[in-house]
Amino acid sequence: MNCIKYGFCALSALLCLAACDGGVRDTLGLDKKAPDEFRVVSRPPLSVPEEFYLYPPDEAKERGVQPMKDAAKKALFESGSVYDYTQHYKTDAPRGKVETALTPVGSSDLPTISERTFLGKLGAAKADPAIRKTLEDEAQQASPEKMSVLDRLQAPIMDGETVVDAQKERERLIENKQKGRAVNDGAVPEKKEQINPVLDWLF
Repeated sequence: MNCIKYGFCALSALLCLAACDGGVRDTLGLDKKAPDEFRVVSRPPLSVPEEFYLYPPDEAKERGVQPMKDAAKKALFESGSVYDYTQHYKTDAPRGKVETALTPVGSSDLPTISERTFLGKLGAAKADPAIRKTLEDEAQQASPEKMSVLDRLQAPIMDGETVVDAQKERERLIENKQKGRAVNDGAVPEKKEQINPVLDWLF
């Protein structure tokens, strides 16, 4: 008897947990959310400095590079002095062009006449600026209304599939035959399959 009692309590707890909305399902990872296509952006290229050559220690000493600590002290306490920090990175090595994320780099050519014509026929210039709000409203309307746990246990489970009502379809075919109509004349009667509520299985 105790095993049946504990089993029923465990089953009820699992059903209640599966029916929870919001934080519990998100915390346990029961809900899978797709990324927002409006917030997923391509990552810009990494920022690369123009020069990343390092001096050997002895060469830096011969060039008389001022330590950063002394340079900061000089900039703070000596009035009217401006320290040029670029002297730490001066080099005679050849420079190459490096594309960074700080400056925009144009890598695509202008669209051709045929491409512009194709985009014009597609209506690319007439894109709805409020398309994101429209999609959110449609998704909200399409989502079913939230029900409490008790209502879900009491309500019948709808399969969602529509099947032909055999009895009414038979009557429709007989009536069409008697009146000399075509077989496909009239709407086909349908019905939705439903499963008994969960509480009917338990009690």
